[in-house]
Amino acid sequence: MQEQFYRVDQLQRDIGGTVRQYAAVLADRARRTGVVPGFEALDQRANELIHAYIALLDRFDPLEESVLPALQQATPAFGELSPKLGMLADDFERFLDQYGAELARLGEAKENVMRRIAEASGAVDRAEAAWRAMREKGYEFANADEALARARIAGRRLAGIAEQLTPDKVDEPAQVVEKLAAEALALATDLPQRVATLGTRIPSLSTRIDALGHRAESVHEAMGALRREFSIGNWRDIADREADVHKLLEGAQHRLRELRRLNAGGDHAGALIQLAALEDDLASAGEVIDGPRERLDLLRGIKAQPQKLFEQVRFRLRDARYLVMKGQSVAPQPWAGRIDGAAAELISLESMLKGTHPDYWSLHQRLTALDARVRELIDDYRRG
Repeated sequence: MQEQFYRVDQLQRDIGGTVRQYAAVLADRARRTGVVPGFEALDQRANELIHAYIALLDRFDPLEESVLPALQQATPAFGELSPKLGMLADDFERFLDQYGAELARLGEAKENVMRRIAEASGAVDRAEAAWRAMREKGYEFANADEALARARIAGRRLAGIAEQLTPDKVDEPAQVVEKLAAEALALATDLPQRVATLGTRIPSLSTRIDALGHRAESVHEAMGALRREFSIGNWRDIADREADVHKLLEGAQHRLRELRRLNAGGDHAGALIQLAALEDDLASAGEVIDGPRERLDLLRGIKAQPQKLFEQVRFRLRDARYLVMKGQSVAPQPWAGRIDGAAAELISLESMLKGTHPDYWSLHQRLTALDARVRELIDDYRRG
């Protein structure tokens, strides 16, 4: 009886642990197969027989000290329980034969989870290898250090919850780890490359500043034409461009000198920060320099053919009306209200062309905003 009890106890624990993991990891399959209900029936039988076994042992404990009448009672009781335990153990083994292949999927699922975690860990390892190579070349960047630290922490957290993850839940945290690792890898490889190019970038930046200085000479001419040809509302927002250009170019020259100093002193991180700031300044300077000429060309075009601005919005508004009505005589709400409001605004804007010196710039801005609202109306309708 004791031998059969050990068989039942061992099989119940071993199979039970596997079935519980199977139900957790492969929940969808577990709901469709007979694995879980089949084990639950065996598990209930096992618990009942184990309780009976313990109660029987307690009843005749200690057996070796029992008197003859007690032994005569114990013999048939033990004889009755032993085959029940044996049959249950056999049923557990038949359960394994029946569902062994299905339970084997648990191992495959765990392998898939671990493989996905290994892929993410590999991305962190590659980022760390690039970071070490960067340090060996003498480069140190705080943002690269921080990026690698974030990737490492995420990788450790992922490994720490591996047992809780299922194939359908492992991908999202793995992607987070890979994203952080990719950012760290990019910094560890890109930053040294950018430093290596500073020797050629600095002279090209100096040439670019000189070119902007030459282009800046056109600002005075363009602003003069704006003042002569158009009312103040058309150019008030860029009236100080000549002074702005001077300040921007002076600032760019100062940053270039600082960039040279940092690069010569081996402050790679500082040099790249200065480089990024200088590139932003030069982009801003280009916009400031080109702004007056672009404004002048735009205003001259509107003045020559002001109705072109209206035609574009009218065309889009007509499209919106056709789309919403779909052959109906009346457009449904809320679309009708939005279309009518846009049409009324379009008509009211025509009054801005009256007078000796129209504010073409304000008209352009308001028509552009109106056109954007009509496009938004069309997009909202199509999404709805």
